[in-house]
Amino acid sequence: MDLKKIVVIFILSCSISQIQAQKVYLWLDAGLKGSYGPNMLVNADVLNAFDYSPKINGSYSFGGKFGLNFGEYYAVTFDGMYSQFKQQFTYTADQTSSATINEYRWTSFDLYPLFRYNRTINYVELGPRISWLQRAQQSNAGAPFTDISGDFLDLSYSAVLGFGWYAFGDDAFTAIVGVRMGYTLPDFVSEQGKANNQIDLGLVEGNASTNPAFVHLVFELNWGIGYYAKTVCGGRSRFFRF
Repeated sequence: MDLKKIVVIFILSCSISQIQAQKVYLWLDAGLKGSYGPNMLVNADVLNAFDYSPKINGSYSFGGKFGLNFGEYYAVTFDGMYSQFKQQFTYTADQTSSATINEYRWTSFDLYPLFRYNRTINYVELGPRISWLQRAQQSNAGAPFTDISGDFLDLSYSAVLGFGWYAFGDDAFTAIVGVRMGYTLPDFVSEQGKANNQIDLGLVEGNASTNPAFVHLVFELNWGIGYYAKTVCGGRSRFFRF
């Protein structure tokens, strides 16, 4: 075999390797997501009370996601979500009164930096949720809603666990359906709120903390941005677009 044939074979080999034999170090994706499901303000004293009871109410979130994917299985994702929650309590002020509703509504901006472990058709995720309270309102006994944002924490942290399935897609686009659960760790009621008898209205004995919890059905659409890879023949790492 002469030198010319060797050179041609080497060039063809490198070309094929660059297409099919890249070592991918990192790939990036971004997406849109929304979620909906039940939530509740968990307070042990309220749950044990006979004349003051919480309802399970609906809540929702929507926003975007950015993902850093390392190899085939591991990823770190960042979700930015706008969320709205509602909580109703029913109570009777005395023996002769009919049931009354005390309702809270609050909105927050939530950041989820999560670790995600991917498999072929499913995933599991774990990490914190950092929440910035935007507004909180209260309506008691049919009165108009009033702003009580100072009665709750401006900044709170939650533990989050989620899992889901890849419904359909390819390397450049995926659709995901999942379940995400969250539980706020610190007492959601501020010192000012405790002085104002939030959440118990002074009807319940005890000083248990109030911790928001939720379970959401999550819908996620992802688009691949590109990936950093090293070609076998070239020996250099570069960014490739999908």
